[in-house]
Amino acid sequence: MEKFTGIENPIGSYSCYINVVLQALIHLPSFVNAYQAEPEHEHPAGTICLKCELRDLLYLNSVPDISELTSKIIRKCLDSVTFHRLLINQMGCATEAFEEILKYLHREGIDFQEGESQSATAQELANDSPCTPLCLAHKVFGYQACDAWSCSCNDDTEIENPTQDMILRVYVEELRECLIRNEWEEALLKCVKAKETNCNKCGHLMNSNKLLIEAPKVLAISLIWNELTSQGIEDFLLHLSPVLDLSHVFTITGQNREIQTRYILRGFICFSLGHYFAFVWNLDSSKWIKLDDTVVRDVENWETLCNKMVRGKMTPILILYESAEFLDTLYNSPCWKESEYISLAGLNWGTFPHTHSCQIY
Repeated sequence: MEKFTGIENPIGSYSCYINVVLQALIHLPSFVNAYQAEPEHEHPAGTICLKCELRDLLYLNSVPDISELTSKIIRKCLDSVTFHRLLINQMGCATEAFEEILKYLHREGIDFQEGESQSATAQELANDSPCTPLCLAHKVFGYQACDAWSCSCNDDTEIENPTQDMILRVYVEELRECLIRNEWEEALLKCVKAKETNCNKCGHLMNSNKLLIEAPKVLAISLIWNELTSQGIEDFLLHLSPVLDLSHVFTITGQNREIQTRYILRGFICFSLGHYFAFVWNLDSSKWIKLDDTVVRDVENWETLCNKMVRGKMTPILILYESAEFLDTLYNSPCWKESEYISLAGLNWGTFPHTHSCQIY
């Protein structure tokens, strides 16, 4: 049973940007289960540790009698591991905080020389270093992709720029231009695919694709906005899909056909008027929940949620999709098929793929 617990944000602490990230992570079973499966963590006595504090937060959220949590010590940890870029008692960026937590969990899986992990240079190098076995962050959020080009004049395929990342970054202006003529998945495809180039042999334009090598359990999409307007938010929400198939966004090669590509919308982090909050789909009650520090409220339906966002200029800056196959296994029920999930979530969007009919007033 999911438990939704508020996180305190005392006046002058400016903790909302940390709180929404923690609340989003708490309500991702992929993340919680992976964290609980991690071996015991050791750190020097008398020091605070971000990994241990996150574990304690997950535990406290499950205790029935606790009505509020605190992010105070976690903020101190982030202030330390980011070399004071995320300062205590100052407002920060939720997307940056989310990324810094994942980077920290990744660095925990890297072997440092004694004392080396204390330097900023060593940490930057570690952020880009592969982890074997996979760290907690990459187990849940990590994906691998590469650019591929092919031409009809020959059977060769050029593969370049292999990348391993934990966040898919999308510029909203570019996405909106693609959404004018395309559905959500097609627009994402145009945003992530490799840049077009000409064939060295025949000079014709080559076919470009983005190959997916490894898929994440949770796909985190960072939205980068040039301009924050109600119209822009409305345009975005009118195309946002509750179900995402990564095989329609990336190219899946024959050797990777077993990759799980079906995802459902679990929630997103929003920003408005200097404040952050989150909307999360409650798997147990089949309702949308608004998480605003200590305030936890049900949202009547998807249309009500959209109206709130447009009227309040609540800009989505981070979207979270979770693997439908993982949730099927976890709940021992194939309840995350497109039509059933759309019905449960109150998303009056028809069948998938779809052109939905949600009206925003």
